[in-house]
Amino acid sequence: MTAFFVLTEVADSGEKGKDDPGLPKKVPEYLVLFTEPKDGQPFDFNQIRVFTWNARHHRYETAYRERKLDGVLPASVGHEDFGKEGTLPTFILHVRDKEGTVVERKYKLNGPIVRLIKSVS
Repeated sequence: MTAFFVLTEVADSGEKGKDDPGLPKKVPEYLVLFTEPKDGQPFDFNQIRVFTWNARHHRYETAYRERKLDGVLPASVGHEDFGKEGTLPTFILHVRDKEGTVVERKYKLNGPIVRLIKSVS
């Protein structure tokens, strides 16, 4: 694992919080950057995963996985207003394309679904 980021927190009504047992527990959802355990790779990470919380089963599930990337740090997370969809968590990755140019990819998380919004070189 190269890095991880909290994208958002969701409430799990089946689990009670430590501080206030009357309130639902807040559970983070993560973006995780992985790389193979080899030295001298020309990239910082080569795969990503997004883990979301399934409140019904009280466990993490892989919502999105992308492999064979030439990822370059830094990665960033934030929130953006998408009109009818509301304000959603977003994340930006920097990835080298086939020509070696670093391209910025922006993704959004809508519930358990991750979508690529745009790719800008």
